[in-house]
Amino acid sequence: MGRFICKAFFGMIKGMKPVVLLCFILWLVGCGKVAQDINTQSAQSNYKQASFKQELSNDPPHAWLPTANASTMVYSYLEGLVFDKGFEKIGWVQADIRMPAISTKNITATITSYDAKKNSVTSPRYHQGVILLTKTTTDNITITTRFDKIRSTFDYYVLWHYTDKDSYHVHVSDTIPSASVTLSTYDHIVSATFLNHMKKEAYNTDTIIPLSMFYAIVPTESAMTTQNIVPTNNVANFKANQPKFVYDLPLFNQFIDTVTYAHLSDEYDTLEYAKDAFREPLRSAMLASIKRHFDRTSTPNQQND
Repeated sequence: MGRFICKAFFGMIKGMKPVVLLCFILWLVGCGKVAQDINTQSAQSNYKQASFKQELSNDPPHAWLPTANASTMVYSYLEGLVFDKGFEKIGWVQADIRMPAISTKNITATITSYDAKKNSVTSPRYHQGVILLTKTTTDNITITTRFDKIRSTFDYYVLWHYTDKDSYHVHVSDTIPSASVTLSTYDHIVSATFLNHMKKEAYNTDTIIPLSMFYAIVPTESAMTTQNIVPTNNVANFKANQPKFVYDLPLFNQFIDTVTYAHLSDEYDTLEYAKDAFREPLRSAMLASIKRHFDRTSTPNQQND
């Protein structure tokens, strides 16, 4: 059958006039070009850009603002998690932020981004990010980290923002943050807690509690705690361009236990655990957050009981 079709096709071409044959060939080439363009556009549409903002200041726990006539090296590392495959590097960048001896309206901070070979970069590319100054005053600097060509194929996206082994900020999202995300202390607490939860569950999708549940239970007031929220990184040989962060903190474990109670048990058990686990003023904030969660999720019949 195929042999007959080929014979008929070449017979048809042979019978064409030169002008008609030329038009036919151009038509075939055009169809191929359209198909190629469609495939290229489809592939490109699967890539997105991520953007993260952070305000640098002299306030703990992330006091990264350079002093006058000094500089701070800041790093950003973005990785993606696929549950059945593990973590994969999406991009990395380092940037040198320099403050002049005297800051004025005309002389402010400067920033230079570098790749792993210490070449300066001005725009993001595949596996390479860029850090830019988006706002600068005498006592406040806002930087924006951007990564490009990110695939929408990961279960979670994890950004590590750090100056050294033990000074870091983490952000976790289940979508690519294409609209710029402003990093906050609260966001760091929830993200760090959720990462430890996934690790404790061995990244088992059957037992991992959704990230949204952690944001529902952990109160925003946790960012005001006087407890340490940037625990020591227990990695022995830390590499700035291939960072690993391993930490453990009783506060994070208490948050995990509270969320687990709320996810698997009822309001009474969750409140009883929180009363014993936390101290004031965080205890009151936790109890109020738990009550709000169960008020939102209870059915009308449950509310009437």
